[in-house]
Amino acid sequence: MPKKTTSVHIPHPSSLKTWLFLAPLKFTGLLILLFGLGLVLSMALFGHGEPTAWKGHVMMTLFIAIYVFCIYKCIRFAPGDKLDRKSFVGLNIAQGVLSVVMLGLAAAVAVYLGVTPGIIPTTSSLIMSGIALVLLLFAGGVGILFFVSIYYRARMQEVSKSKLLLSLPFGFELFWYSGFLLEDARKPAPVLQTKSKILNSLSGWIVKNRTNTLIALGVMVVLYAMMMTSKIWYAIGFIVLSIIVASILLLRKGMRERLNHGFANFAVALNIGIIVAILSLAIFAPKTTQHKIVDQITITDTITQ
Repeated sequence: MPKKTTSVHIPHPSSLKTWLFLAPLKFTGLLILLFGLGLVLSMALFGHGEPTAWKGHVMMTLFIAIYVFCIYKCIRFAPGDKLDRKSFVGLNIAQGVLSVVMLGLAAAVAVYLGVTPGIIPTTSSLIMSGIALVLLLFAGGVGILFFVSIYYRARMQEVSKSKLLLSLPFGFELFWYSGFLLEDARKPAPVLQTKSKILNSLSGWIVKNRTNTLIALGVMVVLYAMMMTSKIWYAIGFIVLSIIVASILLLRKGMRERLNHGFANFAVALNIGIIVAILSLAIFAPKTTQHKIVDQITITDTITQ
């Protein structure tokens, strides 16, 4: 009898094209399709008769559910490989450049439509508005995958799934610093394959030594701070916080081995603390609006009398 052979699954390296184009395109297409179907369904069910509050709540719930589902699918569209440091750095650079390009093109279309009202035919205006919307949705998909890349990089560094989930949303980005700055315990072959010699050389230069890493970190943090806010003190605060986090990761010994303990616990505690603070402000903050309305009514009555 012939011997039975067993097949061995050999994992294929992740493709940069999947992270940057295929997954965001699937997210964009799925979101447009489901939103269109949701709009048609809403018009069929609620298009007749007077608009009511409960109809608005149902439609809002439907569209929020569609958006959450599309985010979940975008996460599933991403390759499920744990990211080594060089792959993570190269992917982040490519994601940043692509996001800036997409947002810049969308802004250019919006500005062009704004400065030429009534000149462009209605059909062309609608087409250009649709293009701008697609570019924004695509950039949103790239942004979602940026957070997915942080997750898979942290998993490569042996941070537990539970602590990563418990750090969402406010403590999660701390793991970007650890993923960018800390070397892998072993030197794995890059998971992410790219044909771009420029990107491959740049990511290799960044991870080559600590000096290069700090230069790249400084440039990225400053650029992000400039894009994030126009207020100089907010930007300075973000840069200072980044320096503090980077110093803790690089100067304390054994951070790579203890990443799942002290650092991850701090990220979880920070997230819970911010959530509790926000809820406390929402619940216990003084309701000044009602007082202002009462004061205005009192003043009006006095003047009338």
